[in-house]
Amino acid sequence: MPSTRCLLLAALLLGDAARAQATFSDGFEGSLLGSRVQPGVWDFIGLQYPNQQVVTEGSAVKRGVLGLRTIDNHRDAGVDTQVVLGRNITGTGNQYTRVWWRVSASNGVPGALSFLMTQGNTAVGTLAETKWNPATNEVRLVCFDRNSMFFSPSAPTTVVPDGGFHLVELALQNVGTVAATCSYAIDGSERARQQYDHTGTQFSNILVGPVYGESEWTGVMDYDDFAASPAPIASRVDVTPTQVTAGVCETMTLRTLSSFSNMPAPVSSTTRIAVKVDGGTLFQDGRCAVSLAGSLVFPAGTAAQSVRLRVDPGSSVVVMFESDDLVSSTQVLTVLPADAGAVDAGAVDAGAVDAGAVDAGTVDAGTVDAGTVDAGAMNDGGQADAGTDAGAGDSGVEVDAGSVEVDAGTPMDAGPDAGRLDAGTVDAGASGDAGVAPGEHDYVVGCGCSSEGGALAVFVLLLFVTKRRA
Repeated sequence: MPSTRCLLLAALLLGDAARAQATFSDGFEGSLLGSRVQPGVWDFIGLQYPNQQVVTEGSAVKRGVLGLRTIDNHRDAGVDTQVVLGRNITGTGNQYTRVWWRVSASNGVPGALSFLMTQGNTAVGTLAETKWNPATNEVRLVCFDRNSMFFSPSAPTTVVPDGGFHLVELALQNVGTVAATCSYAIDGSERARQQYDHTGTQFSNILVGPVYGESEWTGVMDYDDFAASPAPIASRVDVTPTQVTAGVCETMTLRTLSSFSNMPAPVSSTTRIAVKVDGGTLFQDGRCAVSLAGSLVFPAGTAAQSVRLRVDPGSSVVVMFESDDLVSSTQVLTVLPADAGAVDAGAVDAGAVDAGAVDAGTVDAGTVDAGTVDAGAMNDGGQADAGTDAGAGDSGVEVDAGSVEVDAGTPMDAGPDAGRLDAGTVDAGASGDAGVAPGEHDYVVGCGCSSEGGALAVFVLLLFVTKRRA
């Protein structure tokens, strides 16, 4: 459509001198053109016929009082036309644009209407544009490289004709290089991307409004809250972390994100975000004592704010975001039980302290517990081990004593120290050493020998010592 491009380039001659790469926004609440007494941010309005208009109206608004309305009542098949608002820019690198868009009236004839466009100094003029088909309500991306070669990547996106606004974004990156890319997003989600050659190319202008050729379309398009920047612009919001512990006053960060990188990006204008939590409560203080009332306000240029969240025990948590300038969304958080954290299930409760060196190591089975006091007479029977010796010597309290020793049981106890020295039926309890004779592998505490032969050896040794003392 070369004639359409010529019309657009001719319109540029009516505007101011080209500015550097654009960073600006417009809620369409005041004047449109910079030449007015109360200057706006745009350079020109491009109309082809008398029955076409670019105006601000209350009926075109999404946020605030006024919105931008483009009206085309001209119907002439085979003639290129435009109903646009434009701003001149220059430079290379990146350029992101975004705007809320809807179709308020349409005769529904088939066509390919550009409605958001970034142009450059190439022969065809257009670098990237979003196109809409009135017959199918499909939106697609169209890009042209430095040689005006046409690209239309991926499948189109069907926009439901429900009369509501949709957030439309167009991104150009690395313009002026061989590895330039064009991409577009609808309602916070990137839909298509194309890499192409833009060596030697520069930006020339940004256009909002329908541009098309060879179509009998008539209708009305509305726009609100436009923004342009060399850096990504926020389109939606999320919250981190995504795992929370029930009953805990958690610090949460609300972040505004780019559609193209899914990374934090600032809002282009003062933006309100309402957050509703199903299964928990938001707070504005560090102790979760003062509930958060109303919406959060993000000043222009900010991308994050912190709040506090306390989740109800046994609840699932769903966070819902509503905003006047960002896409609404819902996020589900994972809830961890309060009794399953690292401290309660880790080293203290089930780790080294409870079953390791202290309870089954050298202190419990060493010289004090297995020495001369504990060895006693040949037939100790458990009384000495379950009385004074198991109190002061072992750990200060009668932990190792009692009618049945808690830590005893099997010959192997629980570790390398267990079984032979500390545990086993002989060391375990009431008079008579728990009423069970030593097993084949049991060692009598304080003896170091096993079975009946070991007992006889002790008797002979004691008799020998007695006679020598006599």
